[in-house]
Amino acid sequence: MPSQGHERQGRKPGQGLLFPLCVRSVASNSVEGHHQGLGSRTFDGGPAPQRIERIEDLTIGDLLCEAARESGDRIALVDGVSDPKLRNRWTYTELLQQSERVAYALLTRFRPGDRIALCSPNCPEWIMLHYGIVLAGMVEVPIPARSRAAEIATVVKDCGASAFV
Repeated sequence: MPSQGHERQGRKPGQGLLFPLCVRSVASNSVEGHHQGLGSRTFDGGPAPQRIERIEDLTIGDLLCEAARESGDRIALVDGVSDPKLRNRWTYTELLQQSERVAYALLTRFRPGDRIALCSPNCPEWIMLHYGIVLAGMVEVPIPARSRAAEIATVVKDCGASAFV
């Protein structure tokens, strides 16, 4: 059940953003973006690290598990309804628990590696389904919520989705 009455504990814009591939600088131990073609620059325009300690091998699901372990009681998700009194809140622990339930449910019908097409407006259930898909080892195929039926059908067919949500 979501938590109620907690103040939102968010991050500043741009803080904590992770890119698909992250590296740690030995000198500063800070996370820098790394992408072919950036040359000696990072995503924020700063100089690239001189030496690379290691490449992080983390999935989005791993990051949620880590956040639940380290900051389990902090607010992770706030429902964006217009009336603040009706906004449900989930801690990292609660978000992980709900996402694991989704993962187990998906695994009763699908296998790791299957593609799950997801077309939904931004809502808490979308976030839980997103994490459930990756925790189950499946591949999320996001489809913009405003897509037309023909566009959705094309994406679902072309990607070989096992399910459409």
